[in-house]
Amino acid sequence: MRVWVPSSFNNLLREVEHISRSCEGDDPIALFRGHADYQWRLDCTLVRTMLNQEFGLEPPYPRPLSFHTRVTDVLLKKFGSFWKPSQELFEKELAHGIDPWFELMKRFQQYAEKDSEPKGTFLIDWTIDQDIALYFATYVGRGSSRILRGCPGAVWIWDPHPTGNVLQTKKLGEILPMMRGDAFRVAANHTTPLILHPSKQTYMLRALRQKPVYVSQMDYRCDLADVWCGIEETSSSAVFKKIILTDAVLDECVLYLQQQSIDEKTVYPD
Repeated sequence: MRVWVPSSFNNLLREVEHISRSCEGDDPIALFRGHADYQWRLDCTLVRTMLNQEFGLEPPYPRPLSFHTRVTDVLLKKFGSFWKPSQELFEKELAHGIDPWFELMKRFQQYAEKDSEPKGTFLIDWTIDQDIALYFATYVGRGSSRILRGCPGAVWIWDPHPTGNVLQTKKLGEILPMMRGDAFRVAANHTTPLILHPSKQTYMLRALRQKPVYVSQMDYRCDLADVWCGIEETSSSAVFKKIILTDAVLDECVLYLQQQSIDEKTVYPD
């Protein structure tokens, strides 16, 4: 069962621990993502922005191939014509081997307030820390506008191993030009989600606290969950699970986060 609703907070913690222990591979790892609304799809911010601009409140699903092409064009124009890495990042690439295009997108992921329209990249933040995901499944907003969620939230858990060799060694500067070809842009081929987690990255305090692992959404006709459902149909392994957090566990979530010292200053230290 891909979706589960725990009857208690203790059952939630036990299930998260069980899934984490069940991850496959020589170096198993579970990745987590928290949503303050269980109905939200696993879409990147740029896709959500474009859906709102193109279709308003009732976007179709799955989305047409033309929407995939449109998002690709906007992404490549934004990161290529409008935004480019700074000279400092290119110098750090030569000196330290970082990926300047990844660093540019990472900055917009972590500091969305510095982004410009159309908002977003094609990356989706996951984390290796279940408590960070639980925080985002519990609270909405920041500062004076921060409130407890007003509807059931969700914690997604993903085991990357069954999805294949998706950890990228190519730099984004190599990947983005490939996306200009008709095979990707027009036909939506080669659209398996990729993990972008370079071994060498610049220091960023907010990223240090949130412990992110970035996953690129490559097919904009559907969200990551539907892509992974397709993989599960041809595999004997479970790829992901969605745990819905109802109001019955909300108070215990808040208390648990307090006990773990996970608060807004932890998640947003700067």
